[in-house]
Amino acid sequence: MTTWLAAAAAGVCAAAGWLRVLPGTRMAVLLALAATAPLLLAATARLLRRTASTHDTGQDGDRRPTTAPPPVSAPGPTPASMPVPASMPVPASMPVPASMPVPVPVTLGLSLAVAVTIAAATFWGSPARVAQAAAAAVDGWAHLLATTVPAGPAPLLATGPFLLVWLAAAVTGELLARTTRTAWAVVPAAVVFGASSALAGGVAYAVAAAVGFTLSGVLLLRARARDLRGPALARRSARVAQVARAAVAVVAAVAVAVLVVPHLPARPRLDPRDHVTVPDTALTGVNPLDRVTPWLSAPDTELFRVTGDGPLPQRLALVALDAYDGRTWTSTARYRPAGSAVPAAPSGGRRLSVEVAVTGLGGVALPTVERPVRLDGPATLAVDPNTGLLLDTGGLAPGLRYAMTSLVPTPPQPADVDAAPRDPAPAAALPPGVPAEIDALARAAVGGETRPGAQARLLAAYLWARVRNDPGSAPGHGYGRLAAVAATGVGGAEQIAALYAVAARGLGLPVRLIVGFTVPEGTNGLVRSGDVAVWPQVRLGGLGWVSFGPTARAAPGWQPAAPPTAAPLPSTPPRLVPGAGAPTPGDQLAADGPLPVRRPDWPLIALIAAAVLATAWLSPQVARALRRRRRRTRRDPAERVAAAFQEVVDTAARAGTPVAHSATVQQALDRVDTAIDRRRPPDTDFAARQVDLHVLRELTERAVYGARPLTTAEADDAWARADRLRRRLRRPVPRRRRRP
Repeated sequence: MTTWLAAAAAGVCAAAGWLRVLPGTRMAVLLALAATAPLLLAATARLLRRTASTHDTGQDGDRRPTTAPPPVSAPGPTPASMPVPASMPVPASMPVPASMPVPVPVTLGLSLAVAVTIAAATFWGSPARVAQAAAAAVDGWAHLLATTVPAGPAPLLATGPFLLVWLAAAVTGELLARTTRTAWAVVPAAVVFGASSALAGGVAYAVAAAVGFTLSGVLLLRARARDLRGPALARRSARVAQVARAAVAVVAAVAVAVLVVPHLPARPRLDPRDHVTVPDTALTGVNPLDRVTPWLSAPDTELFRVTGDGPLPQRLALVALDAYDGRTWTSTARYRPAGSAVPAAPSGGRRLSVEVAVTGLGGVALPTVERPVRLDGPATLAVDPNTGLLLDTGGLAPGLRYAMTSLVPTPPQPADVDAAPRDPAPAAALPPGVPAEIDALARAAVGGETRPGAQARLLAAYLWARVRNDPGSAPGHGYGRLAAVAATGVGGAEQIAALYAVAARGLGLPVRLIVGFTVPEGTNGLVRSGDVAVWPQVRLGGLGWVSFGPTARAAPGWQPAAPPTAAPLPSTPPRLVPGAGAPTPGDQLAADGPLPVRRPDWPLIALIAAAVLATAWLSPQVARALRRRRRRTRRDPAERVAAAFQEVVDTAARAGTPVAHSATVQQALDRVDTAIDRRRPPDTDFAARQVDLHVLRELTERAVYGARPLTTAEADDAWARADRLRRRLRRPVPRRRRRP
C-alpha cells in the first residue's frame, strides 16, 4: 500500500506543475483524477491477476511437483554434520498457469481509452465526442505553445496535459505491478513535471517538486525493501541504517534546494517556443501614429471608457513602435493568443484592476495599463510577450469589454534616472542619411554629458523648451519632416516624440515610441479622441523602459503633467531590480535585433544524459556488490549463513519472484525454486539444485533457530551453494512466462 501511495504522491506533484499552465479548481480536480485513477486501475488489475494465479498455483503462489519418478542420488559433497537425503524427487512436469499476463500495450491502450472518454465528457461535454478529444490530444499542443501561460481552461488546450498526466500515472502503475524496480516509478511523474516547467518555469515550484519526488522515491525504496525482506535475521542495525540513508537523502535534497538553487547563476531557461515555429499575429491596419492628427482634429469623439478599483493611471498605452526606416515608425511586435496572464510580469507596484468598454475606437489594438499580469476577455485577445500590449484579432467593435489587473509602478526619480547605467543591449542603428539638423540638436541638448539616463532627460528638456507643439503642423515622420521640425522649432505632438526618438538613437540610446491616451480627470474614465498622446521610452540599465515627455505646448486634450526638471513621466514597470545589470529576455526589443536565445549544447546534454544513465545503471550494481562483500565477510558463521540465504532471496526478487516478509525459510526457497524453473534455457541439473536448496535451508534454519553453533566451513559451503543458485537465477525469463 505504501508503494502505491508514494507513487500517487509523485503523480500529484507532477499534476500540480500543470496548474501553473492551466490554473483553476476544476482543472486541479481533473489533474488529481488523472494522477491517481490509473494507479487504482493498475492495482485492481494486479489484484485480479494474483487472484487468478492463486487458483492455478496454490494458496502460497508456488508451483509444486505433481509426480515423481524414481529418485536420483544427490551428488556433491555435503558437510559432515549435515544429514542430506540420499535422493530427491524430480518433477515430471510443471503446470502452466491458465491466466497469462495481459501485454503492456494492451493495458496502456485500455487505460488511455478510459482517459479519452473522461476527457470527452468533462472538457467536450459528452462522452460521445471521443473523436474531438483524441484530436485535441494531438493538435492541442501546438495551440498551447502558441498561447501565453497561464492559459484558460479551453478544451483544446486542457485535453493534452490531462492525458499526459494520465499516461504517466498508467506507466507508473505498470512499473509497480510488473517489475521490482519501484524507484523507477518516480521517473514518469518527473518527466511530466519537467514538461510543465518548460512551459511555465518557476524555481519555487521546481524546488518543491524536487523535494516531493525525493520523498516519494525514498518511500518507494523503503516500501519495496519491506516487501522483499526475507525471514532471515532482519537486524535492528540494518533497519536503522536504512532509515539513516533515507533521512540523508531527504536532507541532501532539501539542502540543495534551499542553499544551492537560489545562488545558481541566472540564465534563460530552455523554452520550447524558442525551438518551434509558433504562429503569431502582426499589428495590421492603419499605423496608429498616422491616426494621431485625425484624432486631434476631431477631439470630441468618444473612444472608450475605463473604470478601476483604485486611482486610474495617467496614461494607457495602445501600441509600441520600435522600428524606423527613415520615413515612419512601425511596430515589430508579434502577438500570441492570450491566456489568463501575461508572461514576464513585473515583480512590484500598486495592483490595479480596470475594465475597459470600447465605444468608438477602431482597429485591432487595445488600450492597456502597462503592464498587465491578469487578463479576462474574449477568446480573440492576443498579447505581445515583450511589451504586454494587447490586440483583438477579431477587430474592435462597440460593446467590446475586457478586464485586466496590472502592477502600476512608482516612477523613478530624476537622480535615479541620471545614475542609471547604459543598457547592455545595443540600440538599433538608424537608417543612413540622418540630417545634420538632428545630429546638431542632439549634441546641443546633451552637451558633454555621457551618462545615458542624464542624456535622455536633457534631450527631453531641450525639446520641451525649444520646440512648440502645433496640432495643425504638416504631417509626416520622415527624415526631411523631422529635420524641418528641428530647424523651425515647430511640429505636431507625434513629430516631436518622433524627433526625440531619432535623436536618442543617434546618441546610442535604445528608444521606442508609445501611442496611447491620457485619462482626463473628472470624466469618469471617458476617453475621447482628443486625449491621444505620443511619448518616447528609453531603456536604461536596472530601470527598464522609462517614459519621457518632450512635448511642451499642449495639444487639445493633452496637458503635460510636470515640467522637464521633474521626474520623468510614468514608465512601464521596471523589469529588473535596480543594479541587477542585465535585462530579462522580455526587455529585448525586436527592433534591436533578434531576441537572444540560448541554444542547447546538444553534445553536452548528450554527455550529461549518458553520465546520468550510466550512474543510474552502475549505482545499484556497485551497491549490491559492496553489500554482498559485507555479507560474505561477516565474522559470525551464523550471520554469514543467514546473509547467504538473504542474498539468494534478494536475487530472486530482482528476477521477478519476490518473497513475502512473512514467508518461512522453506517457503522462501520454494519461491526461489519456482523462479529458477522460469529461467531459459531450462536448468537441466535438477538434482544438484535440489541438494543446494535443501542444504541451504537446513543451514539457514540452524543459523536462525538452532542452538548448535555453525562452523566456518559450513558458512563457506552455504555461500558456495548460494552463488550457484544465484547464477541459475540470472538466466533470462521468456516473455510468455513472465508474470507480474
